[in-house]
Amino acid sequence: MRRFGTQGPVNTQDHYVVQRSDEIADYIKHVEDGKYVVLFAPRQTGKTTFFQACLETLTVGELANTDPTQVKSTSKYNYFPIQLNFDVYKNTSVADFYDNLYQDICEEIEKLYQRRDEIVPETVSQILEDTKLTDHHAMRRFFRRLERLLTPQNAL
Repeated sequence: MRRFGTQGPVNTQDHYVVQRSDEIADYIKHVEDGKYVVLFAPRQTGKTTFFQACLETLTVGELANTDPTQVKSTSKYNYFPIQLNFDVYKNTSVADFYDNLYQDICEEIEKLYQRRDEIVPETVSQILEDTKLTDHHAMRRFFRRLERLLTPQNAL
């Protein structure tokens, strides 16, 4: 029996949920256009649930271009979304911040491939093993290298 969810993200199997297909499509369109998106609403109005639905759509619901000139990736997906919660890093040292951030990024990448029933490519595994984030410059270089490996996907 379904019930009203009163805290945290709702589960569509257990809770009453208003489908927001049009809003999700609009969000995806903003992402495709390279625009920033801000979710601003009062507490408990479905922001987290909406965001998770958008990420799920980007993770498994968007099929890639069939452009034959894009041959660097064999993936059938356009986007490579990685969800991170920066609240968990507050009050940590710089070294701990980058170490924990990198571990979380690696876990999210592995989880994304699992969600898509794909094996992490050797080139991606190698960059994950070889990289050490120590500062914002190392992080920027890591994401540039990762993006080159994922082409034609867009890292989010």
